[in-house]
Amino acid sequence: MVFVNEVAPPWFDVALANFGVPKYGALLSGQLVYPNADASYGWHAVCTPADCSFGCLPFNESTPPLVLKKEPGKRYIMLLDRGPREGTVDLKKPCYFLDKAWNSQLAGADAVLVVNDREGDLSTAVVPQDEGAARQLQDLTISAGLISQQDGASLKALLKKGPVTVALNWTDLIPKAQKAGGRLAR
Repeated sequence: MVFVNEVAPPWFDVALANFGVPKYGALLSGQLVYPNADASYGWHAVCTPADCSFGCLPFNESTPPLVLKKEPGKRYIMLLDRGPREGTVDLKKPCYFLDKAWNSQLAGADAVLVVNDREGDLSTAVVPQDEGAARQLQDLTISAGLISQQDGASLKALLKKGPVTVALNWTDLIPKAQKAGGRLAR
């Protein structure tokens, strides 16, 4: 779940990826980063052939290079767009959700939220079946999730007004019962 104080309701649902490292039982609060050629979002970066907002290419190859400075207590949550759809941009290979998470981690992000490119239910992102995925997967240490197109638009509108802090909440993903019930066999 994503919490943002400036919206009503102040939370968004997230479909977690089946890779990365969710912070089960914890909360991660950080500054939202949406790399885009439009500087009004606060993080100006130009990538080619695909826009930086897709996260398909390493952010250190953008103009200017996007590197999130790690400081004690400072966290960053990357916001990226799903896509681009095959055939719309001349990429050498498909741009998978895992690539977006990997490039976000390399830039210094602590988590990544990908905005769905269509309305409807959210689905879990899965690992692609290719050789490079296995290498990325073993070194991926950040959390990744998918949010709705509408929620992504709300976050982008807030970013145009200034910096936005979001909190990713995994506390509801663990049992909360005060007592555990059941029987043990001897």
